[in-house]
Amino acid sequence: MAFTVNKKAFCVLEFAKTESTVTVQRRFRITYHTEPPTDNTIREWYMIFQQSGCLCAAKRTGRPGPSAETVERVREAFVRSPQKSTTRASWELQMSQSSVWRILRKRLHVKGFQLQLLQALNPQDHNLHLRFYLDVQQRLLEDGSAEKLVFSGGDISCVW
Repeated sequence: MAFTVNKKAFCVLEFAKTESTVTVQRRFRITYHTEPPTDNTIREWYMIFQQSGCLCAAKRTGRPGPSAETVERVREAFVRSPQKSTTRASWELQMSQSSVWRILRKRLHVKGFQLQLLQALNPQDHNLHLRFYLDVQQRLLEDGSAEKLVFSGGDISCVW
């Protein structure tokens, strides 16, 4: 749960007065009508404030994120063609597929999906399925069709 600087300051000031995390949590719940931070979090904020005199977020190190221009290029690519794959977009934009995916998910909050056509099964469908499976099994046993089965990528094809 993210807490604003005002709520952090409230906790730090209350802890400085009372030196009790339970009291701080009770007063926080009464004041803000939300779940309070944990006792460890309150103590951590208090220690940070004592050491630095500030509750502001510390400067983070590491690689910078993609530029606004890059994010805009990805957005435009998918506005033009919403069904485009991330692999295709990465090839067109000359960037890695994982970067395109990360920008879509984290920056643009887009969740890709693939439409699927589903069909409801009726009670008579179960009998049809059973007859089909029994027929296939019988053919495999009778004419040695097992040697003609081809497995590829999770699909099974049979050449009769």
